[in-house]
Amino acid sequence: MKYSLLFILGLMFSFATFTACEESTAEEVEDSMENAGDDISDAFRTESEELKNDMADLRDDIDARLAELNNDLENASDDAKADINEEIEGLKEARNNVDREMNRIGDNIADGWDNFKRDARSTMDEIRAELDEIDG
Repeated sequence: MKYSLLFILGLMFSFATFTACEESTAEEVEDSMENAGDDISDAFRTESEELKNDMADLRDDIDARLAELNNDLENASDDAKADINEEIEGLKEARNNVDREMNRIGDNIADGWDNFKRDARSTMDEIRAELDEIDG
């Protein structure tokens, strides 16, 4: 995910630089940057949703296995119960880890997006200043 977003970011800045080199107006460059920013935002959203769905599927698989183990526990011998309970505890911990990571996805995306917007605005300001110097 990180590499594809960096690729998109690189394309965005290349496009903005190319556009600026063709003596476009500051407004055109800013529009191009904002459009590229929207595209990156969509990519963030899409990839984060895919990751969340994959994690939800994993959590469902864990829950299904837990249900099986709890069912097996009822008819298990005392020796087997100890092993089953150990596996249940491990799966509960794994499910908690999945839930924790799912919560972190939203936080990381929000932080990453804020950083990206700040960097994009800074780049737009630099390009705008360069255009102003060219226009004299």
